[in-house]
Formats: sequence, C-alpha cells, structure tokens
Amino acid sequence: THTDEIVLKNYEKHSLNEYHLGKYIGESSPEYFLVAPNDAICIQGLSFKDHYDWFMKKGNFMRAWEIGKYVVDDHERLETGLKFINELISSNRIEDSVSALTLTIADTNISNDEEFKKFALNKWREAFLRIIDLGGIDTVAKNIPLDPQLDNQVYDSVLEHLLKDCQLKEFINYIQIWPLHHFSV
Repeated sequence: THTDEIVLKNYEKHSLNEYHLGKYIGESSPEYFLVAPNDAICIQGLSFKDHYDWFMKKGNFMRAWEIGKYVVDDHERLETGLKFINELISSNRIEDSVSALTLTIADTNISNDEEFKKFALNKWREAFLRIIDLGGIDTVAKNIPLDPQLDNQVYDSVLEHLLKDCQLKEFINYIQIWPLHHFSV
C-alpha cells in the first residue's frame, strides 16, 4: 500500500463544507477530485501494471512476477521470473533458486507458442546447469521437472555428477524414475 500526503493551499482557512469530492470513471481506473475554494487535487488509484512497474524498478522481481500474470505477456513475465532466479543463483542461494525455478516452470504456459516454448526450455536449462555448477546437484535432482521435459543435457549432468561422486544409490534411483528418453548417459 502506498500513500502520499498532499496539503491543499490555505486549507486551514476553509471549513469542511467547502470541500467537495468528485469521481470520474475513466477507461483504466477511476479518478477522484478533491476540490476546495483555492485548489484542486486529482487522485488516481494504482493499477496492477503500475504495481508491476514499481516492483521492477525496485528490483523486487518475485513480486513483479506474481503480479505480471495479470498485466504482461508470458514472455515478459518469464524474463521477470528469470531475473529473480538469476539473482538467487548469483547469491549462491541454491535451494531458493531451485524452488523459484520449479515454481516458474509450473506456472508458465508454454503450450501455445512453439518459439516461446523453445526460449523458455533453453532458459530453464541454463539456470539448472548454473545451479549444478554451484554444487546444487542434490537439490536439482529432486526438483527437476519431467514435464515439460528439459534438454537431455540437464538430466545427463545430474547423472554424471552422481557417478563422479560415487552416489550409486541415487544414480540408480533416478535412472529408474526418469523416463529413458530424458537422458543419454
């Protein structure tokens, strides 16, 4: 919630009956007018788009991503979510970044546009591989989606790390859980 205090000119000289509040319903949002004998103020409510833009300007990408569902297209919303995820990855917050990434994947509709689908899958692959490189192999392995299927490179990277670290139980578990066409190791 955002509030501003605006003082009318010579407000102390007027009585309550000299103020009038009017309302105009425009195309986007209603506007209110506070009219006094010497001054007038236009008051306008904030739209979801205004909130989205404000969160983006402040660098609060997660809140912008949440609101973006209602005001921006899927591509811009995905870019916003990726900014938040990249921020988490850069801060070495592995669990949080994987959690945000899986949430973004689950809440992004990629079925309507083949070009957008390729873009999204590529960006998600890049994010998962960055997390794996930071040592988040266990977290990625537990949360990697089976649908939509990511590039085989992600699943292969998880399995290769498990083999290199001699985590054979986990390796066997994932090759049994994951469909065969998801990996090539």
